[in-house]
Amino acid sequence: LSACEGCDFSRASSRISSCVILVFANSPSYSSLKTYGSVVTWGQAQAGGDSSSVATRLTSGVTRIFPGRSGFAALKSDGSLVDWPAQSSGTNPQLASGVIQVVPSSLGGSAALKADGSVVTWGNPNGGGDSSAVAPRLTSAVVGIFSAGPAFAALKGDGSVVTWGNPASGGKAGNAASRLTSGVARIVAIPGAFAALKTDGSVVTWGPASAGGGCPMRWGRTHLRQRRSCSAKQDSRGRCTLRSQRRICDPW
Repeated sequence: LSACEGCDFSRASSRISSCVILVFANSPSYSSLKTYGSVVTWGQAQAGGDSSSVATRLTSGVTRIFPGRSGFAALKSDGSLVDWPAQSSGTNPQLASGVIQVVPSSLGGSAALKADGSVVTWGNPNGGGDSSAVAPRLTSAVVGIFSAGPAFAALKGDGSVVTWGNPASGGKAGNAASRLTSGVARIVAIPGAFAALKTDGSVVTWGPASAGGGCPMRWGRTHLRQRRSCSAKQDSRGRCTLRSQRRICDPW
């Protein structure tokens, strides 16, 4: 078996002495992907260091491994997903085929994007594992999933954004929601907040201000040019003193 049986490095070492192409970690545990798609794990058992329960499914065909806070998920070439130690994939038929992306959260929730544009979530409801409140909007046309810790955002093909998970970390877009219904080209996530780049060059942020999500104004290309043009006329806090310039998000 390719999976670590004893979960300590000494037992795994003989199987990772060659042909390893990638190594993944979630702090207390490790998972390595080998040339022919087999997986070797070691470390803390309850955090994924022990994959013996799914060992027969990790002997070949694995193309990518996704580390999460409390375990790992392996994507196979046939589009199926294998996760451990929780083994949610074994009880969810939606994860048996068509999976193309997996995004774990920081609190034990996970989301998978399927080839048909639908999203499947599982795990800790407080960590984004429950998307039932927005489920009708996640059945098709999703092109990407992003995590800001315990919250998720899904970008759809029409440029709209769907959010769920911990509201305090961007799971609810709040006042930004009206600007996320169309025109979003890209999403960037950091722990606790999101930023969306729109096709008109503006940026929309949501989440707590302490994490960078609190800017209430649109930040467009025009405003960026104006900010640079007034650099020689700033007050002691670095703010533009030209009243003709539109205020963006103070202090800069």
